[in-house]
Amino acid sequence: MTEDRGQMAVPTDSSPPNPDDNPNLLSVHCHLSSSLGLAQMMTYYLENYFADHGKGALPPPGLYNRVLREIEKPLLQVVLQAVGGNQKKAAEVLGINRNTLRKKLNEYTID
Repeated sequence: MTEDRGQMAVPTDSSPPNPDDNPNLLSVHCHLSSSLGLAQMMTYYLENYFADHGKGALPPPGLYNRVLREIEKPLLQVVLQAVGGNQKKAAEVLGINRNTLRKKLNEYTID
């Protein structure tokens, strides 16, 4: 089942997108990311993540930390790229201490 949101149909069921059904899956994801907010995208993907485990089954413990790792690393990478690698500016943009940023960069092995 899908819901029409302007130019594309957005899945309303919990089935994950299948690249075999849609060779342009990357463009679909890009469109989703530009038409939905981050919170809506996360809700969509988390609902699919839970659905992938089957009805009544839950993902293994540690979901909170797994989600944070999945979001935090690309966030750090994109911000660093946007400020030309300047860690002081990156820390300011992120609203964290520069030492905290350095610790996270080491944790994720980001140069």
